[in-house]
Amino acid sequence: MVVLHCRCIKIYLLLLIVCTGSCQDILAQNQQDHLYFQQCIDSAEYLIQSGKFAGVEELLLNATQLAEEKLNNESKLRCYTDLAGFYYSMLRYHDALKMARVQLKFALLISNDEKIADAYNNISLPYHAMGDLKQASVYLLKAIHQIEGHPAAKNRYKYFTNLASIFIDLGDQKNSLYYAKKAFDLATSKKDNYLIAKSLINLSISEVLNKQPAQAKIHLQEVIHLAQELKNTNLAIHAQLNLGDLYNQEGQYQQALKYYQTSAEALKQLPNTDYDMYVLSGLASTYDHLGNHTLAKLYFEKMIPLAKQYMTKNDLMESYQLGVKVYEKVGDYQQALAMQREHSRLQDSILNASTQKVVRELEAKYQLSNKEKTLAQQQLQLKEKNRLILLVLIAMVLLFLLMCVVYLVYRNKHQGIQLALLKAQIHPHFLFNTLNNLYALSMSKSSEAPDVITSLSDILRYILYECNVPMICLEREIGVIEQYLRLERIRFETNLDINFYKKGNHKQTYIAPLLLLPLVENAFKHGVSKQLDEAWIHLSSEVYEQHYIFKIANSKPENKGKQTSSPYGHIGLANIYKRLDILYPKRYKIQVSDEDGQFIVLLKLFLK
Repeated sequence: MVVLHCRCIKIYLLLLIVCTGSCQDILAQNQQDHLYFQQCIDSAEYLIQSGKFAGVEELLLNATQLAEEKLNNESKLRCYTDLAGFYYSMLRYHDALKMARVQLKFALLISNDEKIADAYNNISLPYHAMGDLKQASVYLLKAIHQIEGHPAAKNRYKYFTNLASIFIDLGDQKNSLYYAKKAFDLATSKKDNYLIAKSLINLSISEVLNKQPAQAKIHLQEVIHLAQELKNTNLAIHAQLNLGDLYNQEGQYQQALKYYQTSAEALKQLPNTDYDMYVLSGLASTYDHLGNHTLAKLYFEKMIPLAKQYMTKNDLMESYQLGVKVYEKVGDYQQALAMQREHSRLQDSILNASTQKVVRELEAKYQLSNKEKTLAQQQLQLKEKNRLILLVLIAMVLLFLLMCVVYLVYRNKHQGIQLALLKAQIHPHFLFNTLNNLYALSMSKSSEAPDVITSLSDILRYILYECNVPMICLEREIGVIEQYLRLERIRFETNLDINFYKKGNHKQTYIAPLLLLPLVENAFKHGVSKQLDEAWIHLSSEVYEQHYIFKIANSKPENKGKQTSSPYGHIGLANIYKRLDILYPKRYKIQVSDEDGQFIVLLKLFLK
């Protein structure tokens, strides 16, 4: 019995040694797995922060496979979070959306509000890039709601930055600037230069939308400085591209070209499809403005295949608009028409009234829940105490508002119809004259025929597509008048003397569209065109701080014998008077003088 007992003790000790060794092996293996997992994640995140994406996907997929097989839900969540962000940065939006949905699943499993909010944000981003602003807003506001009770949440700045981007795409100046500033303040409070640089880029875009270009330039230069400190080439390229776009808008094309070329040189060392296509787009636009339409077409045709595959829908819409201009300038009207159709299709799908309404309603709900809860409670108590008085006041206000709305709808509808009819009277005779001239030039195989087609195309595009807005840039309106004068100069050959004097800042002045062209048409139709000898027309356009003056004087035919007044001579002026009464009530003066040998019209608009 003693011998048997000793043997049992030996067996037990042997088993204990084996089990202890196995546990140690398991612990060692677990430590090795965690170490390998952390190395993959850290390496991938370092490469992403450095703007170097080669090998990132392989590292993240290796980490994900290991997490799925051996690690916990938090490790899995981290993998899918990084994959969603990586695929989004590589413009693989469908893959990013798929990973973000898995990220949300694991975030919900571990019940962490900040990580749930981050997952909602990562779902929102691909929707935004693919042009679905409704879904993007839904998920982004879910993210903001999720962290309402966490004022120190680390990603709040990011959600406000993304919300600002949505309002930028909608053209909402006030909300885009509000949320962009809020994001910048949060990034600044963290004292993180990378976050500050990212938020400054978004803030500068909103400042451009709000007509604050000088402030936008300062912020973009600050981003370039921060990018140099961080040694982050991608941040610098992003800022340079935005500066190029800004200088293009201001007409400083050589300065814009410098920034695009600098970005192109940087991309030779660090290729990036996203930035490549935006550099090509910027070069195409700049060369188009500089009049080098061959180069513009070359860069555009390199860019558009990448844009169709990778560019966000809102930016793709602008690329199609650029294509319309480029192809028109080179005379490829079939391609120009195709680009216009694609632009209209995207515009209808992205910026429709339904989308804008949904986004603003969602944002309003957020504002109510986040900022106005205390005020709502106070108002509720007030209603309990003064219900009867309040109801009476509300009824009176509603009745008054209803009367105002009925009056405004009737007035605006009447004025809208009247304006449309007045616009329709502006240009038929000019179009017929130009077509007749074009026919004659074509029959004689004149070299001026292509110029006539280009000028006529630009004028018609302006009348048909660009004038459906309340106000338009004065420089554009004057440019169309110059195109018109160019066509009339071809018609009159050497028998017409034209002088045009311009003064002041036309680029930053806005007036109602098609307000000045009828005055010029009238001068030709009822003055210059009826002269047999040499005729003249003098124009001046002068912008001052508080007002704008447009003056046109033209020679007129001499009436021999009994003077008869034409029943059509003042239709153009009558049209102008009616439109001015609607568009500039009590904010204009117009003087008409019919002196010996000349007819003068002077229009003065008081600017807001």
